[in-house]
Amino acid sequence: TTGNYTARDAFGANLARLTAELPADASTSPSLYASAAIGASPDKVFALALCRGDITDARTCSGCLDNAFTQLRALCAGERDATFFHDLCTLRYSGEDFLARPDDNNPVINAMDVNGSTYAAWDSRNATSRSFFLSLVGTLFGEMSMYGAYNSSVRRFASAVMYINPQLPTVYGLAQCTPDLSPGQCWHCFQGLQEQTRQWYDGREGGRIVGVRCNIRYEGYQFYDGMANVRIGTHGDSSSPTESNGSKHRQTLIIVLCVSVTVFCSMLVGCLLLIRRLRKGAGKHEIRTST
Repeated sequence: TTGNYTARDAFGANLARLTAELPADASTSPSLYASAAIGASPDKVFALALCRGDITDARTCSGCLDNAFTQLRALCAGERDATFFHDLCTLRYSGEDFLARPDDNNPVINAMDVNGSTYAAWDSRNATSRSFFLSLVGTLFGEMSMYGAYNSSVRRFASAVMYINPQLPTVYGLAQCTPDLSPGQCWHCFQGLQEQTRQWYDGREGGRIVGVRCNIRYEGYQFYDGMANVRIGTHGDSSSPTESNGSKHRQTLIIVLCVSVTVFCSMLVGCLLLIRRLRKGAGKHEIRTST
């Protein structure tokens, strides 16, 4: 339930237990994720904690979540429903069982950088310019979403780098779902964010949309650790593990398209041969009739 609590009541006691246990549970999990429900109704507390998928030091994860609990209990004192978004972690606790609603990504925050500069060629009044950039952003998010949902089974996480052309900066991106979501649920969550991106994107060189269940981010600089899982339009050694892993989905698409094109061409050739035979047959029949 929503409303208020005090540190001395049952809800406050249950929240104190979560504060002590959840950061350690998430930081020691291979998925960097943990959820819990403690207590009995009407003072039961539901919570989830997620750290960013590129974190390699458990102390970084637990430290971010410890700080999240501290901040929420100070800034949202007495509130039974609170959410904390940080670059490195996400935390939510509530008196309502939001954990039973995996398709509920609320609250969702538009964190597009309103003070950031726009791309040089961006013109919101120009339909061609807007369509071009929305297409680029859509490509980046689409590839990240596919990898995060279907290729990253443990953390549901993808980092990406996309080279456009010499006139535009290289773009870096990140997408992540809570690992308890199925691949289909994660993909659906990402699609919801992409729809919002089309509404909120204004040509900025950096921005993000964050939700409890999934989030996406892009910048004109590398903000994540390690090499990208997905590489789009970049040059380099194609034998690198990162590039080959990131292109799994594209390889699958290429194979499917190649097979489809081959089948189509075979059918086309067959049809042309059949038409040719029919025409020959029709020609012979006409000659016989004329004589």
